[in-house]
Amino acid sequence: MSFYIGLIGIPYPPHANSQTRRAGLVAPIALGRPKPAVIGTGRVDGIPVYGLTKTVVTNYTSPYGMQGIFRSTPSAGSPALNEALPESTTVVTINVGYLLCKDYFRRGYKLIRFEADGAVMFDAENGAIPRCAFRFYNGLQTAVDPITIEVVGSDAGAHTGDVLIFLPDFPASQAPTITAVISNAATDVGGVAVIEWTGEEPVNLNDVLINAYDPVDGRIYQVLTTDEVPSQTCLNLSVLDVDSETELYRVPLEDTALYAGNRGFILPLRGSGYVVIRVGNSDPSSPTRIYNAATGHIVAEWREDADENINWMMSQPFEDKWLLLGSDLDSSGGGGTLMAVVDIALGTFEVTRNAVALGSTLFSLGRIANGSTSFFVQGGSTATEVAYNGETWSTAIAYTSVGIVQGIHYDPLTEYLVVLEEIPSGTHNVQLVTPDTGALADAFTISTRLFQLCFSTTGLRAFPKPGFALFTSGSGSEGLWSIDISSHTATLLDDVQAETGNDARNGLYDQARLSYFAAYGETVWKKYTLPGTTPGQISLQRHITDVLEGLST
Repeated sequence: MSFYIGLIGIPYPPHANSQTRRAGLVAPIALGRPKPAVIGTGRVDGIPVYGLTKTVVTNYTSPYGMQGIFRSTPSAGSPALNEALPESTTVVTINVGYLLCKDYFRRGYKLIRFEADGAVMFDAENGAIPRCAFRFYNGLQTAVDPITIEVVGSDAGAHTGDVLIFLPDFPASQAPTITAVISNAATDVGGVAVIEWTGEEPVNLNDVLINAYDPVDGRIYQVLTTDEVPSQTCLNLSVLDVDSETELYRVPLEDTALYAGNRGFILPLRGSGYVVIRVGNSDPSSPTRIYNAATGHIVAEWREDADENINWMMSQPFEDKWLLLGSDLDSSGGGGTLMAVVDIALGTFEVTRNAVALGSTLFSLGRIANGSTSFFVQGGSTATEVAYNGETWSTAIAYTSVGIVQGIHYDPLTEYLVVLEEIPSGTHNVQLVTPDTGALADAFTISTRLFQLCFSTTGLRAFPKPGFALFTSGSGSEGLWSIDISSHTATLLDDVQAETGNDARNGLYDQARLSYFAAYGETVWKKYTLPGTTPGQISLQRHITDVLEGLST
């Protein structure tokens, strides 16, 4: 324990008297019971076989042997002060080991997921970082776990052939109820891969505005200016495939010689093969265009007013058209919200301006229903749903917050608008809102302050699986966090800043692929696959072979 109290003129370390009591040996109730078998992937209930509770009491004393409040020795020019020592602390934990199944076929098992008293502690399939310490033994082990030695002594065995999990210093006074998903047909995943260029390698990739991601096709769209590739005479569009980890092709963008050295902006029309590109700001009326990503040809174009600077944040399909929601970042032009309807077949790009700015930093894709499609955007204390019905745009208040809102996300599976709201200060609430009424359907608290996973000048960059929401954490946006909406949990998936060396908001995130992609400060894109395990199944032929081999041993 490293704790220091600083008295005036007399800094000193504390005198802590820690006492540990051990009690509550868990009887090996698994003895004599049939041991379950799992072939392929299956869920099992843990049977506690070894355990010991520990109670640690820590008393603090002054250097003079006193507890509680004592009077310090005055120093020159400083009076004596009454100092309060910390209260005595009592911490109860348990060391416990569980039998999960018998490895009858000597294939060895991998741990996919386990829960303690209903709370998810580890989820390898979704790349989650463990929420508690544990040691898993796959059935092929020859080493003896320290908890077994602590309970049994020198005669303890490794239990080779048994699949076990041990929880050291679990914060409970009795063994928690354990359920686990294990597999003897699983594959480990994870690691970092470079997405290879097939064209000329850029000299830098430092502009987050000119890259975007399409999770439907698994493609990164990278606009290349003369800042990235100095030899170019116009803007180029590079299309990189994240599954094959290679650049598929690169095309020059039509009519962009004037903008070859200017910052642009890109937003994919997901799964369509078309992209929205604002080609630069050297032109007072910067054109925003729809490009065919395969040919680089212009399909439709719209031009801003001279006092506008439009950030197109999101796109949604609507029947045979596409809808866009944007924000004017130039306050001199009014700073409003813009909505657009794009018809690729007709080559039209129709924009409707809303004079009131509805928000520019906190936003989410909305609902897709028969005859209507929407977006959500948060501005101040109001979350607004912006919807289009085929003829007109409309806005409606979806939620009015009282606290500070740090992020929003609409989940199509639960149909909740997830709102990260801090109220009171220091309490981090996940509010689950019914958008039609603005009422809270459910809520829970999490231990960490989370934030929207994007900059105020970028489009959508995080794509969670249905039932989840993705956010970032920390003052420098370090971590990637997943909120499981139904389970009411928030889980750290990866420390992105530690992995990439950059703000997490520079990345692109695809939870369905268990991957994220980063290039800021580099000359290549890198694919980061979250460490995890993908469960599998065993064929009937392999099953029969395993059974026969098991019977013969």
